[in-house]
Amino acid sequence: MTNGVLLMGYGSPESIGDVGQYLRNIKALHSRPGASAIPTKEETERLEMRYGAIGGKSPFNEITERQARSLSSHLRHYGIEARVYTGMLHWKPSIADAVSRMERDGISEITAIPMAPYYSTMGTEGYRKVLDGCLAGLKAAPAVSFVKGWNTNKHLIKFWEGAIAAAMQHQDAGGGAHIIFTAHSLPSVTVDHGDPYKDQFIETCNAIASGLGLKDWSYAFQSASGAGWLGPSIVEELKAMAGEGKHKKVVIAPIGFVTENLETLYDIDIECVAGFNSTGMSVSRVALPNDSELLIEALASMVKERVTRKG
Repeated sequence: MTNGVLLMGYGSPESIGDVGQYLRNIKALHSRPGASAIPTKEETERLEMRYGAIGGKSPFNEITERQARSLSSHLRHYGIEARVYTGMLHWKPSIADAVSRMERDGISEITAIPMAPYYSTMGTEGYRKVLDGCLAGLKAAPAVSFVKGWNTNKHLIKFWEGAIAAAMQHQDAGGGAHIIFTAHSLPSVTVDHGDPYKDQFIETCNAIASGLGLKDWSYAFQSASGAGWLGPSIVEELKAMAGEGKHKKVVIAPIGFVTENLETLYDIDIECVAGFNSTGMSVSRVALPNDSELLIEALASMVKERVTRKG
């Protein structure tokens, strides 16, 4: 038996010049049949502006590759034989690229892990659908163990507790810091139809708050793509706090993400941290897990449950 681990991410363009193609990839996957997959000039320019504001590119792809290398080393340390691959939903290497590599390498069993810990029909099932489509074209498709959600993984919770405690210690001189947990917004209709995404997010908020003994906290959503998405938005939450004057110190914990990306580096760091610090509030942001030891341990724990040890 040859085991493979597939880390699946959203992906990010490598340069501002790649933004147009990146948007075309997104639209080609998500557009309704017959709809145009060509992004408008306004859509392209807006995304180019956001990437330009963070230096031209996101570190998401590079960090995901580091996560894969670290996980491979970690598994060997535990005597687990498994090759680790990365596959991006909208960029390179694509999930199809990863499947082709696994076929060449003779992989017979795959542990597939979306690099987003909350299950959603819009997100998680999107990865599964693309993966299933790629595997359907193989003569002998590997068996797949698909990780649907890992928001309460003990190693992930431990990371957030430590990172939030460190951020509060830095920000809380004199006391009074308020924690806002955030996750990427989704269309409200998905939750109305039974999607567990919001419930899992709040479950994770409660687990972290309980572990740290937090009393002064709230949650919000970020990076919505239009009206009718889950709220309150983090910007609305901060505006309300600024207007009330109740919370002068705020720590944002974007626990809906595990890897730095445009939504943290622009939507949080620029729009929220820089934007609201200019109003007289003191706003900071918690660091993400990225390729930290606890994040790799979280991934390894899921693989350990599914693969065969040497000997």
